[in-house]
Amino acid sequence: MVKKPRVVATRRVTLRDFVIFQVKLALDGLKGLVVIQLSVLAMIVDFFSGRGPRPRHFYSVVRVSERFDAWLNLYGAVQRLDAGETEDGAPAAPTYVSLEPAFVVNFQDAKKRTKFLKAEISVVAGSAQAQEALTLHMPAVRNSLVLLLSRQVFEELSTNEGKEKLRGDALAAVQDVVKKQTSDKTAKAVKDLYFSSLVMQ
Repeated sequence: MVKKPRVVATRRVTLRDFVIFQVKLALDGLKGLVVIQLSVLAMIVDFFSGRGPRPRHFYSVVRVSERFDAWLNLYGAVQRLDAGETEDGAPAAPTYVSLEPAFVVNFQDAKKRTKFLKAEISVVAGSAQAQEALTLHMPAVRNSLVLLLSRQVFEELSTNEGKEKLRGDALAAVQDVVKKQTSDKTAKAVKDLYFSSLVMQ
């Protein structure tokens, strides 16, 4: 189950982002008018410049337009908020992603006797991208954690130190899956992992 993240921003920051957005919209509209005329002119020149493969002015116009869009970054404010950032320094509230259902695995003790382990786990997502990655790649995340839990030794998990080590290893395993499936930045946004319940017998 995924809880929607709450975005934190001051009224001043929201007003500023609104004004910036309006300016960007105006610039984007102006760019559209200019690019239409330039692309038509470039196409006319390319049409009469001969057949066969050769540099074409039209694609130069397209590239310039693409670079302008990247510079303009029309939706930059939303992207910052989705990434858990606000320019006034107020972080977005963390999102707790519950890895349901609970994990139930068999593992062994030091004498190779079969034991039972049930774990309820929640992961802290520090950005919307991390939350989405955890949800989208949940099967890979669960597979990695099942393998990790199955490798544990009963006696080691009987201590607080052992449980804390497992918590760190589990977090690293989740981050590794997210990194492989998305990016290092998104993986770093997976902030922490907690056991809601850890039962062994």
